[in-house]
This record gives sequence, structure tokens and C-alpha cells, in this order.
Amino acid sequence: MTTRLTPDEIEELSRAEAAATAGPWRVFEEITELAEQNNEVRVCYERAGGVCEWCIALSGETDSDGPGRKWTPETLERWIADARAIAALRNAAPSLLAMARRSLEQDAEIARLRDELSRTRQLFGTALQRLQELGEHSFDLDRKGDKP
Repeated sequence: MTTRLTPDEIEELSRAEAAATAGPWRVFEEITELAEQNNEVRVCYERAGGVCEWCIALSGETDSDGPGRKWTPETLERWIADARAIAALRNAAPSLLAMARRSLEQDAEIARLRDELSRTRQLFGTALQRLQELGEHSFDLDRKGDKP
């Protein structure tokens, strides 16, 4: 993905967001505390009352081959950060997509206004040129007025 989303990318993300569970999503710290034992970190859909209804588990190979195959503290920290990012971005997705759509609309409006300004300048320039050809007045665009 580029740093600036295209209309097609926004539509694709909007379809994915609409089809997914709205949330709220969060990392349940009480489950995360067990992560070192379970070799997983969970991002949970939180139903009313703050209960983890179901989860997406982030799990993988451990960083050591010794007995118990536990994660290193660095790996566990990275997985917890990933889980928090996933939950935060999922919860923010509707707002982020709305902002992206508004940005595209504003870009289109800016382009339209620039075109209109260009046409207006061209028409104004043509009108000034015609007046000067007629010799009736001399105009200075910088002064925004006429000169005797």
C-alpha cells in the first residue's frame, strides 16, 4: 500500500471492515499474563460487561529450543505490542476510513476550485486585454484597480 490510499483501496478496506466484527476489541491483560505459559497473546472481542467473548490468538515458535520452549521477554513484548496495535487499529478503522474518504472528497474539491480559478483568471485576463486594446483604460492587476 502507498502512503496515500486510492479510492479502490479505501473501498476494499471498507468492505473488509464492514464484514468484520465491529468490536470493541482489546488485549485482555489477565489473559496476556498467561501468555508466557501458553506461548500466545490474545486479541479479544469484548462483549458487554467486559467479558472476552472470543479471541484471535497470536502464537508462534518460541525463541529457544530448551525445555518448556518459552518465549524470550523480547518476543513476548513484541507480540503484546502487536496485539495492542491490532485491537487499537480495528477499533479505529471506521473513523480512519471516514477520514480517508473525506480527504479524497476534499482533494477533488480543491482540484475543482483550482480549475475554476484558472478559468476565471483566463477570462479576466482576456477581458483586461480587450479593454486595453480598446484604449479605454489601463489596468494594473497588482493594484487591483484602474490607472488614469
